[in-house]
Amino acid sequence: LYQRAGFWLYHLIALIIFITLVTFHKHQEKLKTDERYARRLHAPARARKGIKEAQRLLGQEKSGAFFDCVHKTLSGYLADKLHLPAGGVSIDAVKEILTAKSIDGEILDKLTNIFNACDMARYAPLEFDKPKREAIFHDMRKVIDFLERKKV
Repeated sequence: LYQRAGFWLYHLIALIIFITLVTFHKHQEKLKTDERYARRLHAPARARKGIKEAQRLLGQEKSGAFFDCVHKTLSGYLADKLHLPAGGVSIDAVKEILTAKSIDGEILDKLTNIFNACDMARYAPLEFDKPKREAIFHDMRKVIDFLERKKV
């Protein structure tokens, strides 16, 4: 029986299935027990959803809703990526962490500009024109893409 190819193929398939199930189980356990790992893993998907929503709002003339979405997306992404509490994301805290990780000053400047523009649009009666909103949207995408490539 052991000289037949089917015998060995059957055992090879069973071994592959076993290894796959063990690996999947370990991954699920890590997601349940390691909050930092789970947040880092889900951060890009949440950011993509926020970017799509911001892009939809960019086409409309709702400046306040657009900046709310940008702020929520960027602060949520940074909170998940840097393992900060959602309410504890401030530009100072983020800059301190990213500076310690040797992040480029241009990215930090863009991040500061985005947060300042969001605060001005959300708390002051200002309406930003479409080119300004497009620049903020483009900068937000650049910052998220950079941080994803850098694996912060």
